[in-house]
Amino acid sequence: MGVIRNSTSCILTGGVKLFALLFFFSFSAQGQNYKRAFEYSYKKEFDKAKPYFRDALMDNEYDALANYGLALLYYDSANSGKNYYLAFRFIKTSRENADKMPEKELGKAEKIVPGFVGKVKEYDEIIDARLYSYVLGVNTISECVKFEQDCPNSTYYSFVKDLRSSLEYKVAVKLNSVSAFNEFIERFPASKECNDAIESRNTLAFEEVKRLNIFYKYNEFLDTYPNDTSLVNKILPLRNKCAFNKYKDYTALEDLGKLKYFIDHFPNCDPRDMEVILKLKGKLEFERAKSRYTVDAMQDFISRHPGFPQIPVAIALRDSLAFVDVAQMAADSGGIFSQFLSTYPFAKQSFDSYLKQYRRDLVPSKMFVERNSLAFELARCKNSKQGYLDFLKISTDVEMNKIVEEKLKELE
Repeated sequence: MGVIRNSTSCILTGGVKLFALLFFFSFSAQGQNYKRAFEYSYKKEFDKAKPYFRDALMDNEYDALANYGLALLYYDSANSGKNYYLAFRFIKTSRENADKMPEKELGKAEKIVPGFVGKVKEYDEIIDARLYSYVLGVNTISECVKFEQDCPNSTYYSFVKDLRSSLEYKVAVKLNSVSAFNEFIERFPASKECNDAIESRNTLAFEEVKRLNIFYKYNEFLDTYPNDTSLVNKILPLRNKCAFNKYKDYTALEDLGKLKYFIDHFPNCDPRDMEVILKLKGKLEFERAKSRYTVDAMQDFISRHPGFPQIPVAIALRDSLAFVDVAQMAADSGGIFSQFLSTYPFAKQSFDSYLKQYRRDLVPSKMFVERNSLAFELARCKNSKQGYLDFLKISTDVEMNKIVEEKLKELE
């Protein structure tokens, strides 16, 4: 039994020793491979060095020493297969893992590459800077995109983003369209060129709207770019003038509401344009009052539009209509004025009331002169054969009668 135990013990002990021996030779062989790889690399025999480093990565892709060796290999300008992106990737992997190496492994790495950790940090900065310099030299959007995708952990990442935005902005400037600048602004809102892009876009939009000179396009601009105070201040007078050119042609009675809309919504338009619209509105308001042909309609117009050029005629019409009302009242009451009522009937009592309400400056002794004048205005407004004939029935004014007779001849 003792013999068996001793045999087993010997076997185990021998196995451990064998494993340790194999490990030693394996690590020793690996160390030799590293030495050969770096020797080939220093001699610029890159094709001979590469397999050794690649084999090491097959065993451990995070091997700091192998990644460092490949980084130097792809960085070396003497290497026809140099690739700064691969060099960057390998040196970053090496740096991430160099500080994590166990003390024994670090010590062996130091024997192959003296000052290993310091060298890794040094070349990390050198390769990063060289790759950035390379991207600057290529100076294309596609190269910047590749860098952003492959090297987000580069010290120069933000600088390359700035380079890309400047190149993209140049493309937008060359295209010189609202859509091109909009795309740039949407993709690079934090770029230093963004404000210039916004200004260029807004200016292009302004010039296009100005060229089209369409009312709704002006409003679209104001809705889209309300914060561009400078251009808004330029666009408003143009929009208002465009609106005026549209609304000044509304001359039919049914267009009265449109003129009111202009007055309410474009108060800051050119004062001369507003004056034209107000006069046009006054004219239509007067036509509407005439179409209603009542004392109240005329009085409403007079009250709401003081100073309008139609006011004298409106007053004359109102007074004439009031005379008709007075005459009707007199006809209903009868009395000593029947002879006058046969020509232009009215009652003195009613006429006194009329004077108090409309013509305080007149006295009854002037009523025939006033009557003739108002009747003449009424006939002239009607401008019809019957209207003039009605006037001649009641008029005692010779001069007015001559004018009316001429008008009748014109109408025949």
